[in-house]
Amino acid sequence: MTNNYHFEVENYRLDSSLSNILSPEDSIFISSRGIYICRGVLDTFPANDIVDVLRALEGTSANDHKPFAIFGQTFDPQANNRADNLIALPQEMIHIDNHQWITHFRISKGSAQNAITRQEAPSVHHSIEHPHHIEMMSPESRDQFVDKIETVLKHIEIGNATKVVIARQLNVSADVPIDIRLLVCELMDSQPESYVFAVNGFVGASPELLVEKFSRSIRCLPMAGTRRRHARIDDDDADIADLQTNMKDRNEHQVVIDDIVSKLETVASNVTSSEVPHVVRLPHVAHLATSVTATAAPSSDLMTLITTLHPTPAVAGTPTQTAMKIIAEVEGFDRDMYGAPVGWVDSSGDGQSAIAIRCAQVKGAHARLYAGVGIVSGSDALQEWDETQAKFGVMRDAMMNITQ
Repeated sequence: MTNNYHFEVENYRLDSSLSNILSPEDSIFISSRGIYICRGVLDTFPANDIVDVLRALEGTSANDHKPFAIFGQTFDPQANNRADNLIALPQEMIHIDNHQWITHFRISKGSAQNAITRQEAPSVHHSIEHPHHIEMMSPESRDQFVDKIETVLKHIEIGNATKVVIARQLNVSADVPIDIRLLVCELMDSQPESYVFAVNGFVGASPELLVEKFSRSIRCLPMAGTRRRHARIDDDDADIADLQTNMKDRNEHQVVIDDIVSKLETVASNVTSSEVPHVVRLPHVAHLATSVTATAAPSSDLMTLITTLHPTPAVAGTPTQTAMKIIAEVEGFDRDMYGAPVGWVDSSGDGQSAIAIRCAQVKGAHARLYAGVGIVSGSDALQEWDETQAKFGVMRDAMMNITQ
């Protein structure tokens, strides 16, 4: 089946702005390793099969870049058989490096003789329309969300769970369909330290690396423990100093690190983590973060590592299955891709996966923003509400900034 696909590849420079070559339906993932774009769908495959499918493509690349696919899974790993958890084999794969050099794969079904004829640089002629007016409204009040947190705290107090991550939503309505390309370009400018993505209508800028694998090297950068940023430097420094020393935040963070280390030890060797978490300062919030590294088994690939690690306590809680049940009981909506793995993987099994946070689901002129908080013993419900407000800031500001 998989050997019926062939690719041709060409290289050239990007001679226009990114927004000029993007299509509204493109899947996009942007990191320090460049811009990854997948366009069109030839076929779809289960996540565990996609590396073999890519590996079986027939063709020769002119550089070190290999055929790749972009994925965005759903939060609930039990939903792996859902159609929206299949990964597309695209018609085109476009990588733009940090020097604006493009590697452009075109995939065709059949033999090399039937391959797609080479074309010039991608040119997309879909006009881009900016919204003039955007409205935002929370579907639940602060008191309603506080009640949910109090319910979770009762579960924690009686020992049902140690940590549970609860999310809320913010609804957006615009006067015209919201163009994801505008949001992608805005997030690239406003969130340069984050992974910017757009997959199946989900768009966001996540600071959190679930896992990346290159050759035998594995790296994770889990984040847990948060403070909102302040305009005054003294206030900001004081809050971050508290974040670094507060035992509630340190314990919440350590739960995540212990979980990731124990999971990695089942599939990798030489698992190590930095002894003291560092602070990642982002435009809207600051997080505690710890670098975790490991050596992959020779047969391991990125998708295997994702299956092993997701969901972490940073997006679900612990114990995982109990936390997932409490989320289903309390939260009141389907997270879909929120809190799920999103990224790219190539034919060697290498790639990157962020966690889909600081994101929105866009459908036409409407969008739904997501923000979550980790609840542990000692959590203050009103402070957790304020934290979600700060986390909404990434996409809320991006939405406002694309209006004209």
